[in-house]
Amino acid sequence: MAKKKIELFINIDNEKEFENMITTNSKTLICADLYNSYAGPCVVLDHLFIRIKLDWSDDKIILLRIRVDDIPSLERFKNHCEPVFVFILDKRITKIFRGVDNIRFAEVAKKEVEYFKSRLEGVIDDRKTYNFDEVLPEEQEWVKKLVLEQKQRKAIVLMRKKERQAARKRHRAELMVPYLEHLNFVLYWPHAVHAHPELYERWDVNS
Repeated sequence: MAKKKIELFINIDNEKEFENMITTNSKTLICADLYNSYAGPCVVLDHLFIRIKLDWSDDKIILLRIRVDDIPSLERFKNHCEPVFVFILDKRITKIFRGVDNIRFAEVAKKEVEYFKSRLEGVIDDRKTYNFDEVLPEEQEWVKKLVLEQKQRKAIVLMRKKERQAARKRHRAELMVPYLEHLNFVLYWPHAVHAHPELYERWDVNS
C-alpha cells in the first residue's frame, strides 16, 4: 500500500488568507516561503523542511507557501530573484533568510525552533522582532550588496567596452601603417545616433 504523501505546506494566495493564518496561529511559530507566481515556490529545501517540521519542532511549526503577488503587506518581497523565507511569531517577523544555502538555513531554522520551544517552556527572551512593514537589518545588507554587485557589473561592462575599442583602434592602425608612405587617410567618425561600433569600425571588410 502506497504511503500517504506528507503535506508540509499550507498555500496562501491573498491578504485575507494570510491575515487569518497569522492571527489564528499567533502563538505558533510560522515559517513562510515567499514566492512570485512567475517563478513558483522553492522546492530545493523541501527535504530540510521535513526535518524542521517533524524532527526538530515535533510538528509544532506551521509551514506556509505564500504567493506574494496579491498580498499588500508583503509588497516589498515581490520580484525577488532569490527565495525568501520568513519566520513569524505573534504576527511579527522574528527572522528572515534569503537564498538556498541549506546549511546556513538549517542553522537559522534550528535556532528559531529552539527559541520557540524555550518560549513554550516559559522562558522570555528580549529578541527584537519586526512589523511586516519594517525593513530588517538583513534586508538592508542585501540592498547594499545588490547595489555593489550592480556597480561591479557596470564597471566590468565598461572595462570590456574600452578594451574592445582599444583593440579596434590598434587594428585600424595596423591596417593603415603599410600604406602611409604612399597614401593619406581622412577618417570620418559617424554621427548617427544608433551607429554600432562593431559595424562601422570594420571598414576593411565593408568598404
